[in-house]
Amino acid sequence: MLFSKPTQDLISKIFYDKDIYVLSKTDKLDDEGGLVKEEDTDDLIVQSFKGNVNYTQLGTLQAELGLVEKIDISISCSTSVEVKLDDLIKVNGVIYQVTSVLPYDSHEMIMGVKWQA
Repeated sequence: MLFSKPTQDLISKIFYDKDIYVLSKTDKLDDEGGLVKEEDTDDLIVQSFKGNVNYTQLGTLQAELGLVEKIDISISCSTSVEVKLDDLIKVNGVIYQVTSVLPYDSHEMIMGVKWQA
């Protein structure tokens, strides 16, 4: 469905109320070759955007979209947001790895799983 720019702006203002941060993906290894998880990820923020975050009824969403992988979060946002598969995003202090980015009606749907270094 196509909406005019003023309508898209109004939708964004009303529904996209959570701050989402895209993090740079830098791997750091310890002396033994193990992956080190960054404790302070604020230095890794490369971009931010607003979105509507959903943690519930993800199974229904997975079935509706035909996704086979488990998801821990879904985010609807403006179609102008540039997020790619495997990007790391931070929402409410938790880091997620993006598993799907799909156009959905007048917005974009980003799905992810909790990231563990």
